[in-house]
Amino acid sequence: MIEKLTSIESAESLSEWNKKAENSPRLSATEAKLIFDHIVSHKISLLTDENDHLYWKEAGSEKIQILLDDVIDQVCDWNYQDIRDMKALSMNSESFSEYCKYDDKLKDLKETEKILNKLYEDTVYGKQLTSRMRDLVVRTWGQVNMIPVLDLPQYEDKVRTTTPPLPAAASIAEPRPFTYHSEKGQVI
Repeated sequence: MIEKLTSIESAESLSEWNKKAENSPRLSATEAKLIFDHIVSHKISLLTDENDHLYWKEAGSEKIQILLDDVIDQVCDWNYQDIRDMKALSMNSESFSEYCKYDDKLKDLKETEKILNKLYEDTVYGKQLTSRMRDLVVRTWGQVNMIPVLDLPQYEDKVRTTTPPLPAAASIAEPRPFTYHSEKGQVI
């Protein structure tokens, strides 16, 4: 039986596939564009079949069935490598204008990193990492007889019913005098 594969040709088609796919992190239009742009820049093709399975195809090699989680993980890795390379270029730039150019690109990569990190948290790998870190923190706190703060209600979770009183205006305007003490405890 010959599989009919459809190529994902744009960020919009990636987004459309994502809406139909089961058990995948949901992509916003911005996230789909980031993923698609990275894929294209690395000369990778994404394909889908009639069952909405995703395939990864590099030029000159066989297609591989892949999860969107793995694609996101790879894009995050590429972005980290780009950040590392851009830092090295900016540190070794020969002129101020060159430094500014690399620094602007580095800022863009850092903004992309923020978006990708949030997206990574929704992958199976991000959820596993969060779960393991939580278990580690709870286990460590238990060994030193501390209560895990993660299990206590937080201040921000409480509804504020009263407004705290403001300090008197005179006490805000008047500076407090400083008192200096010598090594022997005498006021100087």
